[in-house]
Amino acid sequence: MAVPFKHDNSLVISDARPKKSSAKPAISGARANEVLRLLKGMAKHDPEKWFSQKEIAGLVGEPFNEIRDNQDTFRRAISRTLGTLEKAGSVEKNGAAYRYASSVEVIEDDAGADAPTLH
Repeated sequence: MAVPFKHDNSLVISDARPKKSSAKPAISGARANEVLRLLKGMAKHDPEKWFSQKEIAGLVGEPFNEIRDNQDTFRRAISRTLGTLEKAGSVEKNGAAYRYASSVEVIEDDAGADAPTLH
């Protein structure tokens, strides 16, 4: 005797590969944001000053706390983060020192004095 056809999911081919769970953001992004935030803050006080990797390492916060105990790993993480920010153009490097790369040029007030006012 024949059995009637039931439409169900038994014949569907499923994807056997497990999907990556991206529940938490990438650590490197959080670290880059922390270093960039720090350099922006320092640039507000003294935009011309350069900071060494050691100075920056002493001031970074929470995203680096997990690796702070291992000095070699901590140093490499700071170096990788600064390298990434330098390639992105957010940070300038001068030898072994870094600073925030401000993309906005400051225009002096005297330059507008010679131009006529248009109404």
